[in-house]
Amino acid sequence: MESINKILETLKAHRSDKHQAFLAMLIPTVEKNRVLGVKMGVVDRLAKTMVKEETADTFMACLPHHYVEEYLLHCGIINLLDSFECALTQTERLLPFVDNWAVCDKLSPKVFGQDKA
Repeated sequence: MESINKILETLKAHRSDKHQAFLAMLIPTVEKNRVLGVKMGVVDRLAKTMVKEETADTFMACLPHHYVEEYLLHCGIINLLDSFECALTQTERLLPFVDNWAVCDKLSPKVFGQDKA
């Protein structure tokens, strides 16, 4: 749980009121208090760090998330997984919680392109 709090602190440290307003406007189906306003570059770098440091599994085990950026981070991690089976399992776990186009759009695991079936 401590690592989850640290991740949330990291996301909150990179929030921007201006970007929050912009994202909230783009995702009108999500309550504004669920949008932090973290840019995708920050989310992507954090996902890469978490996969490299092997902290991603702990984060992905904690569903549901509260903030949209947490879901975007979750998608970013899944996108980086190199095991088809693992990416499929994690995608199936996440899908019931996807409630907006931004998170849906972010989910694009690279390994899914390797197995066309």
